[in-house]
Amino acid sequence: GVIVCGPADEPTPSRDSMRGLALSTGFPVLADPLSGIRWGGHVTASGVTVCGGYDGYLGAFDQYPDVIIRFGASPTSKSLRTYLSRAGQRGARQFIIDPAGGWREAEFTATDLVIAAETPLAAAISGRVNRKPGSFETDLMQLEHSYWRRVQEETRFIEGDVLADVAARIPDPATLFVSN
Repeated sequence: GVIVCGPADEPTPSRDSMRGLALSTGFPVLADPLSGIRWGGHVTASGVTVCGGYDGYLGAFDQYPDVIIRFGASPTSKSLRTYLSRAGQRGARQFIIDPAGGWREAEFTATDLVIAAETPLAAAISGRVNRKPGSFETDLMQLEHSYWRRVQEETRFIEGDVLADVAARIPDPATLFVSN
């Protein structure tokens, strides 16, 4: 399985309870850039894989989880939403955890809505599950680590350099609009 942390006003569930959930289930965490979960001490803690590079490889990953536990709003990444949709088509059960009972689902592939406070629920699950990562989780975690090793090794092209180069070359005065 996987834990998906989508956009939220604050890290949801809390970083500590998310870390406990990931460790107890053996699930890697696919963290949206707007989740508040992608970076921090909980990422560098041993035993937890927080995936932030998935846009670079998820489209080619041909394995799918059986269980998806999702917190926060629908992910902003189209490749992640597409992957979750494909997982649903292959029978994955996708649980949306939302204390307000909102069905925040862009792809309409979630199977279950759990109305509960995210942090206490993650902590409660952590206290009842003790599972090691299986082959799916291990393969996904290895792919994430390989992706970032490759990015660090690749020194010829950095996305941010493109914007810096364009900004340096445009005439003054000029307006530069940047979008995804």
